[in-house]
Amino acid sequence: MKLTKPPRHMKTLQPVSLPVLLALTALGAACGGGSAPAAPTPLQPPSPTPRPPVTIALAAPSDHFRFSARLTQLSPGQSFEVAFTPRTIDEVEGEEFAHSIEFWLMQAASSEGADFTTDGFALALIWAARESWEVSSTTPGARYRSTGQRVTIRLGEPHTVRMVRTSSEAAQFLLDGQNVLVVQGLAPSMNVFVRVVGAEVSFTYAID
Repeated sequence: MKLTKPPRHMKTLQPVSLPVLLALTALGAACGGGSAPAAPTPLQPPSPTPRPPVTIALAAPSDHFRFSARLTQLSPGQSFEVAFTPRTIDEVEGEEFAHSIEFWLMQAASSEGADFTTDGFALALIWAARESWEVSSTTPGARYRSTGQRVTIRLGEPHTVRMVRTSSEAAQFLLDGQNVLVVQGLAPSMNVFVRVVGAEVSFTYAID
């Protein structure tokens, strides 16, 4: 049987050599047959994903205290807010020390081994009775001095404390947005801690 030749359109295409492709490309450019490619659209960098808030729980039995690890470092011009919720007061007959929720600024990077008589400024909320708390301060020169203010804080109710470095040596403590304490004599950089005495408290804060 005689084989017929395939139609012209069915013939196998042969590869074109690189010199021929380059020549055809140059010819098309010279004749204006192609349009200039559009400039690529720049992509916007993705927005950084914010870190989720951190929640910790501190509990100390009556006549005992417990510090947190360092929460952050605070320098002049910076502020830091902590939300807190008191859970329980561990009241025991015959106890010797008050129950408190405290917010500390210290030069020490760790509370372990820190000398609170020479290093440490704090806002201390001291439980008086039921829902009444006394606002006090503690500094290296004056331990637990009352400011004369009383606030209402119920168990299970969230509140906030914001610490603001107003200058190179001063800081302001705001309880639920109200200024309750200003301390002087701070170092340029201070570390933030929280502490509980004879109580259980949860704390929530954000890290930038």
